[in-house]
Amino acid sequence: MTPEIVELGIEITAYIHELHDLTKVIKDMDKTLIKESTEDNQMLMQEIITRYKNNVERLRILLEAYFFEEEKEGIPTDFSFRRLYKQLKRAY
Repeated sequence: MTPEIVELGIEITAYIHELHDLTKVIKDMDKTLIKESTEDNQMLMQEIITRYKNNVERLRILLEAYFFEEEKEGIPTDFSFRRLYKQLKRAY
């Protein structure tokens, strides 16, 4: 593997973990909003959702770069990344 592929793989993994963590925060914040629907809580939730969406877009772009490098180098396809990319495309 080339250094570019390795670096992209590390970045992709980091974004996946961050999205996983943000998902938990959104679920917790949703429970908080049910109990206390204050303006501050609503703004915080909106900021978290915006960050989540931005990270999804960044992850999608990183995956496209990874696929480009993968094809350029002629290495085997990472089907787990392809499946993730399809899920991201469907969601947004």
